[in-house]
Amino acid sequence: IAECDSPCPLFPSQRIATSGPERSGWRSLVPLADNGDEGGVGLQKKVIGAACKAKLFQGNKQPRNTSDVLMLIPPQQSAREARPDTRDDFNLIDAMKNLLLRPEQLKSEGYPIASSVECVHSDRAKEQIRSMNQSKPTAALDLVRALALKDEDVTIGGEKIIPADDDEAKLEHYVETFEMPDGPESRVYALDCEMVETRVGKELARVSLIMHDTEEKYSTILDELVRPRRSVVDYLTEFSGVTRDALQNVKNRIEDIQLRLLSVIAKEDIIIGHSLENDLRALRLVHSNVIDTSVVFRGDHGRKFGLRHLTNVLCQRKIQAGGNGHCPVEDAEAAMVLAIRRARRGPSFGIRDNIRVGIVTAFQKQESSGRGCDSFAVLNARPCVCIGPAEWIKRHAQSAGSHHILNCESALDSMAMAVPSWLARTSSKRAGLLWAHLVCDASPKKVDQAVARLDELVEALAERVPSDTPILIVYQRSFKLAQSLTQQRKAALNPKSSAGWTSSQENTWRRLLEDSRQCEAVWIGTQPLAARAEVNRPTFKHA
Repeated sequence: IAECDSPCPLFPSQRIATSGPERSGWRSLVPLADNGDEGGVGLQKKVIGAACKAKLFQGNKQPRNTSDVLMLIPPQQSAREARPDTRDDFNLIDAMKNLLLRPEQLKSEGYPIASSVECVHSDRAKEQIRSMNQSKPTAALDLVRALALKDEDVTIGGEKIIPADDDEAKLEHYVETFEMPDGPESRVYALDCEMVETRVGKELARVSLIMHDTEEKYSTILDELVRPRRSVVDYLTEFSGVTRDALQNVKNRIEDIQLRLLSVIAKEDIIIGHSLENDLRALRLVHSNVIDTSVVFRGDHGRKFGLRHLTNVLCQRKIQAGGNGHCPVEDAEAAMVLAIRRARRGPSFGIRDNIRVGIVTAFQKQESSGRGCDSFAVLNARPCVCIGPAEWIKRHAQSAGSHHILNCESALDSMAMAVPSWLARTSSKRAGLLWAHLVCDASPKKVDQAVARLDELVEALAERVPSDTPILIVYQRSFKLAQSLTQQRKAALNPKSSAGWTSSQENTWRRLLEDSRQCEAVWIGTQPLAARAEVNRPTFKHA
């Protein structure tokens, strides 16, 4: 209802006649006046309607229309959060193996993958690496070359890698972790890298590797800056924390880091990271036992959450809060803690997906999928119809792919009467789901026309719609005015704005906001044909 007085003459509390139980087929839960009686509404056993008050967007200073509130299905609640597994026989490594990415996930997420062709590595190079014990070899590049995978044997997302067309590319090689027969059982590491932008794309500038000790404690194995071979065009300091001065005297090259990683990480070990494919590609390292927290905690609708958001929500801890860029040790620790808690607590340790699905969209998908014999859409097998103004249709109905979309800018338009027509029992194309958004003008000059049209509309619904079709009518007023004034208020209260905001404007805004929040709703459920004659139609009155 675009504009009306208070109390609004179109609201159910002002429209339901109460001439006695013998004349009314309605039961109203809304008192017509505070006169101490039963709401002034006659009660009758054979009820065909019920009205009630509804309060929308409580505690929110941003007005919302009824379609925004009612047309979206609330997100499903996640299962009760499980307690940590404290059994004596609980094995963290075994639990973490359940979180490892599958081969098809490694491919779809863009991880570097070595072909199934057996690569011939230098046994001598392997022995040298095993005996490094974190000491830097004097011929790192030669060792990497001895272990290097051929470019044609490495794929990313199912596509063969294309090396850069320059001399530096000849000095960079992909390597793969290998088994260490005499080493300990599988260990758990967490890895994070920071990159800078060079003339051929992002290149490694810093790498941090931590190893899980006990519980959620860790040891830092590696935290080093790396000097790119190509000239840097952007240090990305805001994110990487790397500066020109920091890299000025750095001697480490990517091959030095590769060898140090190969000396501590075996093929059977687990590496944890967030969007770890980017780190492994920057390191030119192939490793298949990975836990990617961006995939593990992915939402039901495919949305990936950032590491900062996951840590803040699930661990109640802030990371990446400083102004000097990300700390890779901190990020690696955050990813490790998330993975450990997920392994201990199970799938219930995660973020509830707040993405809501529109009712029209859900109806369409359910109908097209054909799953479930008790599905509403499958049983109904009827089209979806949306009726309303062009702006509303574009926002709420068009993208959902409704079967039928009818433009109706005002409740006074003849198209408004298409609502009962699409729901009539005699219609061969009766709608399975109909959603209409009808705009009324209840200003003094047009209130009589609006009253007459709503009388006509509701009576047609009660008369023509079959008893197996429930109808909900929600009345809201002053939304457009509240929305417009909210935008003006936001602009006026901006410190940079020169426009003023008076106490009178504030009071008007608060009144309109409250008006748009206080709604009324009517459920209509018609009687079966046999009983219909025994119940008189509702009689309306002007307030």
